[in-house]
Amino acid sequence: MTTSTHPPAPFLPPKGWRGLARLALEGLAAGVFVSLVLALAVFIVAAQAEAAPLVARSASLVVADAHGGTLKLSPAGDAPAVAAPLVATDVRIDVAGIVARTTVTQRFVNPTPVWREGVYLFPLPDKAAVDHMRVETNGRVIEGQVRERAAARRAYEQAKSEGRQAGLVEQERPNLFTTGVAQLAPGAEVVVTIELQETLRYDSGAFRLRFPLAVTPRYVPGAPVASSEGADSTDTFATDAVPDAGRIGAPFAIPGDGQVAPVTLAVTIDAGFPLAAVESTSHAIDVVRLPDGRTLVELADAVVPADRDLELAWTPAVGAEPGAVVYTEQSNGRTHALVMVLPPSAEAAGPALPREATFIVDTSGSMSGVSIVQAKQATAFAISRLKPGDRFNVIEFNSHARSLFPAPMPADPATIAAAQRFVAGLRANGGTEMKPALTAALAPPSLPGYARQVFFLTDGAVGNEHELLKLIRANLGDRRLYTIAIGPAPNAWFIRKAAQFGRGTSTFIGDVRDVRERMTALFEKLERPTLTDLSVTWPVGAEVYPQQLPDLYSGEPIVVTASFAGAPTTLSIVGRRGKSAWGTLLPTGAGPAANGIGVLWARERISALSDAIVEGAPEDEVRPLIVATALEHHLVSRYTSLVAVDVTPIASAGTDPLRTAIPGLLPAGLDPAGFVGGLPRTATPAQLLLIVGVALAALAWIVRPRRRRGTGSAPVVGPSTPSLTEERRSNAGADPLVARLRDPLDRPARRCAERCRGGGRRNELAGAAMGSDPIFEARTMAVMNRQRSKMGSDPFAPDRGGPFGRRPGVGHQRRLSPASVSDALPAESSPIGGESRARIALSWLLAAAAVATVVAAVAILAKAHVGQAMLEVAWRRAQSTGVAPAPWPWADTHPVAKLYAPAQGAELLVLAGASGRTLAWGPGLLDGTARPGERGNAVVSAHRDTHFRFLAHASVGDPLVVERPDGVRVTYRIVTTRVADASRLAIPRDADVPTLTLVTCWPFDAIAPGGTLRYVVVAQADGGKAQRLTMAASERR
Repeated sequence: MTTSTHPPAPFLPPKGWRGLARLALEGLAAGVFVSLVLALAVFIVAAQAEAAPLVARSASLVVADAHGGTLKLSPAGDAPAVAAPLVATDVRIDVAGIVARTTVTQRFVNPTPVWREGVYLFPLPDKAAVDHMRVETNGRVIEGQVRERAAARRAYEQAKSEGRQAGLVEQERPNLFTTGVAQLAPGAEVVVTIELQETLRYDSGAFRLRFPLAVTPRYVPGAPVASSEGADSTDTFATDAVPDAGRIGAPFAIPGDGQVAPVTLAVTIDAGFPLAAVESTSHAIDVVRLPDGRTLVELADAVVPADRDLELAWTPAVGAEPGAVVYTEQSNGRTHALVMVLPPSAEAAGPALPREATFIVDTSGSMSGVSIVQAKQATAFAISRLKPGDRFNVIEFNSHARSLFPAPMPADPATIAAAQRFVAGLRANGGTEMKPALTAALAPPSLPGYARQVFFLTDGAVGNEHELLKLIRANLGDRRLYTIAIGPAPNAWFIRKAAQFGRGTSTFIGDVRDVRERMTALFEKLERPTLTDLSVTWPVGAEVYPQQLPDLYSGEPIVVTASFAGAPTTLSIVGRRGKSAWGTLLPTGAGPAANGIGVLWARERISALSDAIVEGAPEDEVRPLIVATALEHHLVSRYTSLVAVDVTPIASAGTDPLRTAIPGLLPAGLDPAGFVGGLPRTATPAQLLLIVGVALAALAWIVRPRRRRGTGSAPVVGPSTPSLTEERRSNAGADPLVARLRDPLDRPARRCAERCRGGGRRNELAGAAMGSDPIFEARTMAVMNRQRSKMGSDPFAPDRGGPFGRRPGVGHQRRLSPASVSDALPAESSPIGGESRARIALSWLLAAAAVATVVAAVAILAKAHVGQAMLEVAWRRAQSTGVAPAPWPWADTHPVAKLYAPAQGAELLVLAGASGRTLAWGPGLLDGTARPGERGNAVVSAHRDTHFRFLAHASVGDPLVVERPDGVRVTYRIVTTRVADASRLAIPRDADVPTLTLVTCWPFDAIAPGGTLRYVVVAQADGGKAQRLTMAASERR
């Protein structure tokens, strides 16, 4: 009897749960590895997409209406920009009577090992007089000096190039300032302190303080201006309406992504009279009464994100309401006076003229989220207050203006119900084209016997404020314009100025809960008599601002500033309330002396001179007056800046730092999708799907069942053992059952072997198969081992013959033992155990997922190319019939033009609309934009990795040809290319000449879809006119 050369060993069953656990761990490890590789690839590309345009050398500083002080450190050379962590932003406001003195302290750190330039920006109240700046770092203190803007910029740049530390504060808008700090030492902390002063607002019995901490990104209308900056710039497009658009646009961060700008804030109130209450509608506050009679107000949360403006109000105790307040300051032989007079309240007037009310509702993208809810509620409430005999209309605007009625209609139940339905259906989307809406509201001819009122509900998030103010001034007529600021961070300067030029009043609504209260207060004002024809008698030679006092509504005070020679005197203020005369005398010498009154007077003078420019005064004549006033009183203005320069170099000369865009927090409650300017997503997931498919296929290969080579040898079975050559012979001539049993994946054959119980032909063939293949023999023995456990006895016993009986020619000379089976497959468990079955199932599942993912990616790419071929048929039909047919029965679009790019060899059919379904087949023309070849701006979007791939090779000066269905071809020339952030990208819809704007996602080699960066190509028609060309039939392919 032949025995094994190896000692007997117990036959171990399959590894069971331990094997499955090992499989799970292997699969998890493989999955984590593949996922990390994939995530790393996506992250690298995404990081390049976000960082590349922000550190471009040609990129100029881009800012928004406000930021929370996030600092971006710009390196010299080509190193990437590094964000300096904001240690703290601290705001301290000291109130004395009606004057507030504010100190803003911002701390930044340079965490890099090289010298840096920091560029940051911040919002301030629009009436603030900024008069002081101080820069501190490593014990060094640099005080700022006011110079003309160009001179201050030259001094700053020279100091920076010479390695000296310098700081610069510039005004972009009355409520927007930028600051640059040069030569920040490695690891150093920089503290920038800004000081300012302003007067408080008194309205409806309460003093109100509004301090801006956030911004709603501004929309930039107008036709784009050709720029020499290339695709590495992220500036907002400069336009003919907003030439400085590059300095008032900036990206934003989403609240919840982390505090981009944490703020601490405290207000100390020395009102001069007892307070009844101190309240905030924007933040939770703690109010502490100090022993000296002052009141300390702090935020309930020690640190808050800069995602909304601070609103604070305090009311005097009963009987302590101020009737008049006078502050004076003596300086260089002149008296500067600040006067506030609160006329006595009037009872509601008797029957008044019926009103003709026009409600202008901003439904642009910046109004998305909570703002549109507030606007709709406020408009609906105002409509509900209309009375019989009134007339009204509703105009909503975004990229275009739309009126409810062609003209104002009588306020009856039917029209009011129609208006309420119209307002309820408003949605926020698109641009902020205010000009058409204001023109429509101010254009209708006057009807006698009506008080004409225009209610303007908006966040004021535009960049062409001066153009709109001129429009209001020129077309107001006998109307009154009432501005209603909507949202947590409106453009307060524009809101206030629009009401001033419109001879109305402004109302701020920062929360949905305030809508009814604020709108009720507004209408109660309008129902009481207005104080008109106001005038103040001052000493001869006094300069008074404002020079023409506005009409006053109930609850509003008269606030004037004056500068005159000599001692204080008595003022005379007269006016009319309805048909009655009103007047009062006020001794200016009775008020207390106060510091900073001269600065406030100077700020009012600068504001009045700036208004004169809006009203048409030559800027060349007004500018010297503003500069002289600002320099005399040490103020920042549109023509003067604060610059601080150290005298000692602290860094090597010759550095050329870059300037970077700084993200700020998007105001709380606003929808980020509303700020993409209505642009579609123009990147497919095809590349990402291909990578995922390959990763899944690799993972399926890793977890597949596999045979590992061991060190054991085949059993010794005596003379009847087949030779090695015979063992490796082909199965071509073997019995079919033997061939199937040798196949490790032939499960039906294995099940057949398990069911065998007696002798016969099948058992003989199975025994022959076992004798000819030791590996198959081991597999079969594993099956028999499982049968033994089921039968409760030894199937290998001689009296049972085993499940396959005796092998031919062997008899009882050799019975396969467990040891011989173990030797035949050393170090390998049974492939038909639980672990291998799980491996097979998992690998098939992963392989199926890989195939499905790759097929989805290929389908996206194929659809883009096949779609153009299908559209060609519809295009030929459109040219021959003049009717634009649907390219297929279920299509919701049709071809509107054909785009040629001769330099790049591209030829594409453009579809109507830019929905996701449309862009899958071809480029889409955005709704509301001009038809290609016509006057205006035709905006076309397409996917960067399919149809608009050719834009990666487009250059300024390259031709683009658009063919229309009527056979007209228009040749355009590319005038500018730009990478811009969609969150602040405002593409104008109007243009004086045919303009073509192509937009796609950027960068072109990005893997993952999404992101806010867009690649924009602007082209204008040659000669500004469309030309009909004679085309051969071969050209219309």
